[in-house]
Amino acid sequence: MLKKRGARLSHWLGGSMLLAALMHSADAHAHVKWFAEYDVKKPPLPIGEVLRGEFVYFFLASVLLVYAFFWVDRYVLRNRILEDVLHRFTVTEPHAFGIMRGAAFVFFAAVGAYGIIVQAFLLTPELKTDYHWVPWLQIGMALCALHRRTVPLIGLGIAGLFVAATN
Repeated sequence: MLKKRGARLSHWLGGSMLLAALMHSADAHAHVKWFAEYDVKKPPLPIGEVLRGEFVYFFLASVLLVYAFFWVDRYVLRNRILEDVLHRFTVTEPHAFGIMRGAAFVFFAAVGAYGIIVQAFLLTPELKTDYHWVPWLQIGMALCALHRRTVPLIGLGIAGLFVAATN
């Protein structure tokens, strides 16, 4: 009985989220410089222009939603409603590390290849650089992700890219 209820609840929640996402498909607008025109030379807006009605309502609504999701999460955990679903999607620690190493490999290999072919950048695409060693370092970091013993070298590589970006 409890398993059926948990399965029904998880299907209902998933369907509801998908339906909400499809119903609210509109153009995405944001103040973040990656999604909208942004001039770094312009001073930031005064706080009075940022804290307008829309922002305050959105902030309060998100606080209430976080609070509600916290209580729903606690209820689901205490009553073990989705326990069988959780066990189906739980991966062991070695698999989780393998997934993260695979993602690091794909990311740094792609960034390195992009740097060799198009334009090298340090940590994010707006940090373009003319250093010819950066893409090769990123390729080396990708190769370090292939074996668990060399993974700490990725951290050193990221630190090196950070130092290069701050100079």
